[in-house]
Formats: sequence, C-alpha cells, structure tokens
Amino acid sequence: MTYKGFRRSRRSDNSANAELDARIALAEVGKHSRPVLVMWGKQDRTVPIERSAALLAALPRATFVPIDSAGHLPHWEQPASTHGALLEFLRDHTAPILAARVLAAP
Repeated sequence: MTYKGFRRSRRSDNSANAELDARIALAEVGKHSRPVLVMWGKQDRTVPIERSAALLAALPRATFVPIDSAGHLPHWEQPASTHGALLEFLRDHTAPILAARVLAAP
C-alpha cells in the first residue's frame, strides 16, 4: 500500500468495477459442488464482516472462517491463523478427491 502508484491503481480499479454486479458470478460459483473457503477479518473496515451474510447466502456450501484481530488483509495480518485454516480446509477437501482418484485408477 506504500508503493508508488498504489492509490492510482485502487482508484482505477474502483472506477472500472463501479458497475460490476458480482452477484451473478457468485450465484454460479454457489451452484457448483466444489469446496469454497471464505476467510474474513473480523475488524475489516473496507468490507465489514456484517456483509459476509450476503456472500455466504450466495455460497451455501462455503466454509466460513472469521479471523480475529484482522482487517481487510487477514492473510497478511494474521498469517498463522489464515495458514492454519487454509491447511485444515485443504486437508479436509483434498483427501476425498485424492482417494477417489486412487480408487478410479486402472
């Protein structure tokens, strides 16, 4: 955030996406059976955690992990918590996939 051009890039991003309605894309993702992990900083002032309800409504099978003492960038602010949650999620969701592939192998 301290790099030259950061603010300009954020303004450009905001104006380019001002008319974007992500609900359609989220609804499509929510229809799929693939696992989804959502980590959200409890102290996020950019997108407050209260707004997570709408996201989770669109992603009914998502695993939701609120991260304590984190804002909008929980993976930077609380790496131990986010890494732990990510590793647990991957363990829980990749083992069945790998087992199915092994059983299906000739």
